[in-house]
Amino acid sequence: MGGYLVGTVLIGLGVWLIFDRNRFATDNAYRQRYLMPQLSEPRETRLSSFAFLLFGAVLVLAGAYALALSAGIRI
Repeated sequence: MGGYLVGTVLIGLGVWLIFDRNRFATDNAYRQRYLMPQLSEPRETRLSSFAFLLFGAVLVLAGAYALALSAGIRI
């Protein structure tokens, strides 16, 4: 039962991170504008957005793997 919960939570977090990555990237760039001004360029914001997309995809895949293990599917 715990594996299904972990898998569902990971997938939910990953999907949320993928769809909301632009807000995270904008907030990240805004915060870094005051700490490190050179990181507030549009190129850095796009790179940060891609990093959040990649991290969300990793979370979705880890959640799918946890669900598959809980269901007894051999991968």
